[in-house]
Amino acid sequence: MGIFDFFKSNTITEPIFVKSDTTAQKQLDALERLLAETPANAPLYLKIQQDIKMLKAGIHGEQNVEYELKSSFMPIYVFHDLFLHYKGLTAQIDYLVLHKNFILVIECKKLLGDIEITAKGDFIRRFKTEDGRTYKKEGIYSPIVQNERHCTILKQILSGIFPKVRPQLWNAGVHSVVVIANPKSIVFDKYAKKEIKEQIIKYDQLKTHMQYLANQNTDSFIIGNKSMQKLCDALLTMHTENPVDYTEKYRRMDKQPSETSAAEKPSSDTDNTALYNALKAYRLGTSRKEGIKPYYIFNNAQMEAIIQLCPVTPQDLQQIDGFAERKCQKYGKDIIHILNQFR
Repeated sequence: MGIFDFFKSNTITEPIFVKSDTTAQKQLDALERLLAETPANAPLYLKIQQDIKMLKAGIHGEQNVEYELKSSFMPIYVFHDLFLHYKGLTAQIDYLVLHKNFILVIECKKLLGDIEITAKGDFIRRFKTEDGRTYKKEGIYSPIVQNERHCTILKQILSGIFPKVRPQLWNAGVHSVVVIANPKSIVFDKYAKKEIKEQIIKYDQLKTHMQYLANQNTDSFIIGNKSMQKLCDALLTMHTENPVDYTEKYRRMDKQPSETSAAEKPSSDTDNTALYNALKAYRLGTSRKEGIKPYYIFNNAQMEAIIQLCPVTPQDLQQIDGFAERKCQKYGKDIIHILNQFR
């Protein structure tokens, strides 16, 4: 059955995925092929390996959202990974949900660590040790601002598809939500403004959120069956594949000459990874707390060995020179906890 055969019955009773493919899987496939071609001792190997882990985490987060959409059993049309152009601007929408009473633009975030939202609307990511101590804070670009930009572009596109519809209608019917897809992440929004809190939910709250929108807009916003078919058809036509060579940046990095001297040059590319920075931040924070030099916790060579070995248990750390049983007992759990966030 073709996707538009569903419109012939004038109504649907369950979610219909109009577009379900994603460029993330294509990117993952390309990186895994590149990793297989890259020697294990090459500087880029660890960088590619780390990016694969991060990409897999992102795909898993989107799968969590997809499951919630499918199991909502609501009459919705869903577009996954929609790439739209409008007057020189682009919008890459993770999930677009069309219901007769609302249009929902979903920005999916599978973030490591917890999220803190300040009174000014700033987003800060917290990295914690296994016992709950924050060892690193990192500001991130506001996903709300990012998704609102997507909504603005979408509203302009909708006005082009339906030129007779007043723009105020799209303002009432198009909604933005940021979905935190990591079940372990905690959102600290005590000081955030109400309008920001209302735009951030965990993935298991998605069905409730959509039901609220459907009940709220029963009179003010209605998309008829013919208009829905026209809208789905137009969005599918307007979608373009994002023309990206996912391996090009690694080839550029491999050819780029080093600007550092031999004495300054790190022994591997791990300095550029998020995992390296996380371990470095933990080392600094712990050394300050204990009043000792950072290299007493572990030195740079040991840190690179941790990343390359990627131990699973504190006892595995004893394979690294300088990690005796006492040091493994003292710092092992925290190190393994950090590694687990990047697996």
